Amino acid sequence: MIWALSLLSIVRAVQNPWMFLTFLWAFIPLTLFRMLTITLVPLDPPAGLVGLVDPLSNFFYGPKFITRDLFFSGHTSSVFLLYLCLPGKADKKLALVATLTVAILLLVQHVHYTLDVLGGFLFGWISWWISVRLMVREPV
Repeated sequence: MIWALSLLSIVRAVQNPWMFLTFLWAFIPLTLFRMLTITLVPLDPPAGLVGLVDPLSNFFYGPKFITRDLFFSGHTSSVFLLYLCLPGKADKKLALVATLTVAILLLVQHVHYTLDVLGGFLFGWISWWISVRLMVREPV
């Protein structure tokens, strides 16, 4: 779902460069927040963690399975950020369903604690809000 929504977002970004810029500007604070919270809150993985291998992500992470990057959920925050940035009602509905599904599945798989997933929504929204406030819609 994450990669399919990312592909849809790339298509929409080609059609709407402002959407792409909003996402990029929001991804900067989101990444900084994530680095900070992972450093300050190194949680142990939940009991019963179901380890899944994502061939694309593991290309960047390497063969080591990382489990202490819990607070806040990068999956939830990234997909929610795409939802916030996508234009159009149909795309937003699809993105919202994908976001909620990803969030629920992360909890079912015991990949994250509930607070991690909720934090993903919060930090995703804060990052989007910062981005929207920083963006200048008209040339200076």
